Amino acid sequence: MTDVEIATVDGPMRAIVAQCKRATRGVILFPHVGGLTGTMRTMAQTVADGGFVCVVPDLYHRLGMIVVDPESSDTDAVAVRKAAAASVTDANAMRDAAAAIAWLAGQGIARPFGSAGFGRGGGIALLAAATFPGDIAAAASILGFRFPDRDALSRINGEIYGAFAEHDEIIPADVPENLASALSSLKAPSRLVVHAGARHPYIFPDRAVHDAKAAAEDWASVFAMFERHLGN
Repeated sequence: MTDVEIATVDGPMRAIVAQCKRATRGVILFPHVGGLTGTMRTMAQTVADGGFVCVVPDLYHRLGMIVVDPESSDTDAVAVRKAAAASVTDANAMRDAAAAIAWLAGQGIARPFGSAGFGRGGGIALLAAATFPGDIAAAASILGFRFPDRDALSRINGEIYGAFAEHDEIIPADVPENLASALSSLKAPSRLVVHAGARHPYIFPDRAVHDAKAAAEDWASVFAMFERHLGN
């Protein structure tokens, strides 16, 4: 695992890169609200251990080197977190996604790639698949929100996986319901799971609410999807 700088139209962007030996398939992993935290390094390594080159772009790079504690209730920490999250517009995120795609291609990684993300990053992962349908052939959202509209989702050429927790005090219950409705109208194959008994953010192994069974199911489904669609 290493940190790299990726050129974007808005200046250099820091990114985490994790990869297994001889990996020839690439995944762009969009981070949770904390940015490039230790949690995201663990997630990047999980993807790499699945047999992929994983790049995690720093969506906060326009503000400098920002990493925040997603669980802190400190007033200043909350203010920084809100300001950082507000800086991530769809347009900015897609410029960063384009840069990550170009970086993977420049490393000799075969198209098409996969995308995945957590929280807002989950919505961005699906938006990237809709924006770059020739480059991203499979997209996964874990505990995601702020998804593209139906018209945008209809531009996705590849497969979609979405997962939520049954007990989630952050994501409203109508979010998975609305996504399920949108996905049902698409030609693209998709699967949406709501994990019984799971809590937000169950996917992260460093959280007290980590649900190993639900997380294992997600990774098995996501990796199987990537195996079906990513370049060799």
